[in-house]
Amino acid sequence: MIIIGGIKKRRIIAVAVILAIAVGAFCGIFIAAKRGERTLYEIDMSLDSAAMTIKASQAVTYYNDSGGAIGGLKFNLYANAFRRDAKIKPYVNFETAYPSGADYGGIEIKSAGDKDGGLKYSVCGEDMNILDVEFRRPLKKGAKIKLFIEYTVKIPKNNLRFGHYDGIINLTGFFPSVCVYENGGFVECVYLPTGDPFYGECSDFKVTLRTDSPYTVAHSGARVLETASGGGRVFGFKEKNIRDFALCLSEKFETASLKLGKTQITYYAVKGSYDIAGKAALALSALKYYSDLFGAYPYKSYAVAETYLVAGGMEYPNIVLINKELGESDKDGVIVHETAHQWWYGLVGNDNINHAWMDEGLTE
Repeated sequence: MIIIGGIKKRRIIAVAVILAIAVGAFCGIFIAAKRGERTLYEIDMSLDSAAMTIKASQAVTYYNDSGGAIGGLKFNLYANAFRRDAKIKPYVNFETAYPSGADYGGIEIKSAGDKDGGLKYSVCGEDMNILDVEFRRPLKKGAKIKLFIEYTVKIPKNNLRFGHYDGIINLTGFFPSVCVYENGGFVECVYLPTGDPFYGECSDFKVTLRTDSPYTVAHSGARVLETASGGGRVFGFKEKNIRDFALCLSEKFETASLKLGKTQITYYAVKGSYDIAGKAALALSALKYYSDLFGAYPYKSYAVAETYLVAGGMEYPNIVLINKELGESDKDGVIVHETAHQWWYGLVGNDNINHAWMDEGLTE
């Protein structure tokens, strides 16, 4: 993430490069957090663009590598930071975040269960930010469990990372995501108003999205399906070994695409804004530069989407969001910055809250 307060051009000095390479080598163990079996998310979701809601069914296959038996599983519910009665607000300035006035969102869990039926669960945590699901019996070390979660998401109208404004929808942190297990317990993340209050291990994703309008979609993962359905579309996305999954949708988007080896780079912006081919070329140049410096980008897709944001930009696996209202030179700086995050947080994982020097520090 980058906050804009007058971006200054910076030179990358030799010391910073040496430090980055050294830390990358030292922290190689964080790349692909689970080298054995990773958590698998299978999400089937439908967007109602009139109500700005999502109905979703989610299957989560979890492999217990905690070192011992566990009695349940905890999930971060990032979307609940946007509900009316949230104690911790996901913004610093209300007027900037909500230019059209207050509008609230959140996630409502309808059910949670396993192959044998419903399980006991609760929505809890410091700010209703955790889904706690209890198993029927302890899950042994090295064993798997498949859970099924039904939920509804309300998308608020705002200029934030999760929300919609003037025909563009940011879908980030919208699904229940498994909390990292470390030091004998699950790490619960509260959606703080500054920085990147997210922490996740590498997982595999299979996502189906149904829309009721003909949206163009910027996305994490590789797009494996796109077909018309009624007045809308059905999309399929699939990727292995990524820490999160995000989408950005609009009927107003046009795109420019280029190839770097096996990777397709696509730039998304509102139609008629300007010639976006140059921005796509810059994204390619940044991806190539960092691939040469830090190690090859391992995925087949990279998207840069211009949208409404309070911050200058925000990173997610295979996709970054750029504040569409920035000046063109500022956008260039943000594109380069957010692309570096594909390594520092994307490939080399860390606790973004407590060890921000490893993602924001090295990226900057």
